[in-house]
Amino acid sequence: VLFRSFKTGGPPSSADLARGLSELTAELGRHPSVPSLWVWRGQLKQQTGDLSGAILDLERACELDPHHALAQGLVGRALSQAGRPSQSLPRLRRALELEPRLWIARMWLAEALAEWFPQHAGSLDAVLAMFLAQPGQVPGDAPVAGCAPLCAHAPAATAT
Repeated sequence: VLFRSFKTGGPPSSADLARGLSELTAELGRHPSVPSLWVWRGQLKQQTGDLSGAILDLERACELDPHHALAQGLVGRALSQAGRPSQSLPRLRRALELEPRLWIARMWLAEALAEWFPQHAGSLDAVLAMFLAQPGQVPGDAPVAGCAPLCAHAPAATAT
């Protein structure tokens, strides 16, 4: 059972994260072709501030399953946090192409555009308003085409 040592009711401690990383590393030794294990470990590495390690794990998940929308979004976010927007934006856009209802990837794309391309996208508030302005639809249910003003600034995704 993974993460058996994590406490509940709050963020994991440094010790919890270290144990989680150790458990996931052991599981990856036994099951290296399971993309979700790479995603989980990448997320833990991201939480510990190991962006380089997170990017490597998340990219491995994308190699194993190029249609894993969350993995694409998470690697896009990690790349943006690492100051690599030209690599980040295609991954975030790809996540939305794969799963238009992946709400968190929409937020990460909006944040990345506002941070890295404010001259095109405007402030984060303006980006989010543009992104959410879809009358008659529940947020997150609009097709990717509905975010055309934002996605226009994101370079096209490249094959992974």
